[in-house]
This record gives sequence, C-alpha cells and structure tokens, in this order.
Amino acid sequence: MAPRERPTGFDRWEILPGQGVYNDPVLYTATGERTYTGRYVTDVITDLGIEFIRDRPKDRPFFLMLHHKAPHREWTPDERHRRMFEGRTIPEPPTLWDDYATRTDALRENQQRVADDLTRRT
Repeated sequence: MAPRERPTGFDRWEILPGQGVYNDPVLYTATGERTYTGRYVTDVITDLGIEFIRDRPKDRPFFLMLHHKAPHREWTPDERHRRMFEGRTIPEPPTLWDDYATRTDALRENQQRVADDLTRRT
C-alpha cells in the first residue's frame, strides 16, 4: 500500500483493499498485509473491533470506526448462515420496486438499488 493511500490520524488501522472479499479476506495494516484464511470477513471485522475495545487503555478516550463489507455486493453469506432462510418466504419491503418518481433527484439518480442487483444463488 502506497504511503498516500494509508489512513492518517489513526494509531491503528486494518482496512480491506477496495471492497474486499467475503471469504479469506486480506486486510492492509500499517505493517503490511494480513490474510485471514478460513474466516468470513464479518467475523474478522467484528472480532477486531471487540479486541480493540477489550485491550484499549481504559483511562484514555478512544474512537473506533468499524465498517462491515456485508452491505456491499455481491452479498455472500457465510456458510453457517447460507441456508438459514431456506424454504421460508420473506415478504418484500414495499419500497423494493419503488421507481422513485416522487422522490428527490438524488434518489431517482441512484444507481445502486438492491432490486436491480439482486440475483438468485444457491
């Protein structure tokens, strides 16, 4: 990671390259790359956040930014949750197929809509 791409103002950081991957994620750190083989990215990021809070100096204030990949395409669940809703019907939210015709320009122009990108996978 080039120095200009490194987060500034943080004592510690671990970030995904781009949007990262769901399984066996690589995270960039101040000292290099770290691959979490056999792990699911949500679990890794959550564990890192918990570890930070648990191990931080208790007499000092802190600021933790913890961002998950899960809201980003291609929405791949981990194996233990992959079949969690199999055989169940989940009602669609009323706005899933909204055409945004009565909404602000920003919403009408949005190009990242779940309904447009949703695919059925097994």
